[in-house]
Amino acid sequence: EGRFRELSADELKLSYRSSLLPQGAIITKAVFRLNEGGRDEILEKMKLADARRKKTQPLDVPSAGSVFKNPPGGHAGEIIDELGLKGMSVGDAQVSQRHANFIVNTGQARARDVLELMRKIEEAVFNNKGIRLEREIKLAGSFDI
Repeated sequence: EGRFRELSADELKLSYRSSLLPQGAIITKAVFRLNEGGRDEILEKMKLADARRKKTQPLDVPSAGSVFKNPPGGHAGEIIDELGLKGMSVGDAQVSQRHANFIVNTGQARARDVLELMRKIEEAVFNNKGIRLEREIKLAGSFDI
């Protein structure tokens, strides 16, 4: 609507991947209240979280990040992996061998390659599991496919 509003956390009803923010809203400022903790304890938690991400996600190559939201009762990456789609590619866009819900760039992947690969994954999952994957990635621009 082109106007600024200040909302509290309670008004936003923030939770994992949801809020009462209207579609298209843009957050321009946020204030966080953090819990106090011991320096060593916090550093250890950060180290463990970083190690877990490095072990399970393809952080060493360019990627489109997590591509699909987890459907109710399942994990998108596990479903894609079950269908044997790890390594599937369109151009230089490839389903990651490390985590099937990531699309990585193995060279000169274009946005249209990533989009076409996403469509192929969606089709395979729907045809084999009857599940419509919801994209976590928001598309911007135009693609010639």
